[in-house]
Amino acid sequence: MKLTKLKVSNLLGHKNIEWNFNPDSSFNILVGNNGSGKSTLLNIIASIVADSRFDTTLKHKIKDCFESVELYYRDNSCSFTKQQDNDEQIQLHPKHSQPLQFWCSNQNGWDIDNEAYSIYLNGLKSKQLKSYIQAVNEFLKMNDKELKSEPSNQPCRKIKLVLVDNKTGKQINVTSPLEASILLSHGERELLKILFWTVVLNKYPHSFIFLHNPETHLHLNWQENLLLTLRKLNPNAQFFIKTHSPAIIMNGWNNLYVDMNEIIV
Repeated sequence: MKLTKLKVSNLLGHKNIEWNFNPDSSFNILVGNNGSGKSTLLNIIASIVADSRFDTTLKHKIKDCFESVELYYRDNSCSFTKQQDNDEQIQLHPKHSQPLQFWCSNQNGWDIDNEAYSIYLNGLKSKQLKSYIQAVNEFLKMNDKELKSEPSNQPCRKIKLVLVDNKTGKQINVTSPLEASILLSHGERELLKILFWTVVLNKYPHSFIFLHNPETHLHLNWQENLLLTLRKLNPNAQFFIKTHSPAIIMNGWNNLYVDMNEIIV
């Protein structure tokens, strides 16, 4: 399943939107002025995909921001002879929402100092854990740091993650909420969070990842390599990203972004 198009009428009270998603890429990147409605569009899509299983935070973010909305998809799992002639619309409460999985970076409770991080970490398969640690270390090597997994001494926890500073020998227990929230930099936390949930959703055939300004707190080099890493970690996910940073699309992704002004109809 792949989302194909979003239509929104009277967005923010004064514009109609028709956003056709990239048919040949996992990434849909939205740019534009502050206050133009980028976050609202991502929140609308996430709310529809999430349906009633989602908490009220996103619903609150999009309340009274539009008059009507239509989200379309195409089922790529059909055989060639049974493929859809037209894209189908997902209603605000899609009956098929149960198999859909998503993660939205601006939601509370999904940071690495939250208990959910440790729970999902211990549910990763060994291949997923290995790919996560390798991806993180590709970014950390510029600071001579390294992420390692070690056995956990806590009940119901098989492993813990430790961030090692190879210059000083200092170690930070990433899976300790207190250490993670105090001792890790904002950029390290952001990187660990984004890459982690991308890996977690890799086991689902239909998943959607929403990133609001992923460049926040990230070094320029990290921004430039982010999209390629995300695609490697989860080639099946569909990403919806809003950004103000040209570095995010610098490494060969220039043809994937759309300006808010271009989708006003």
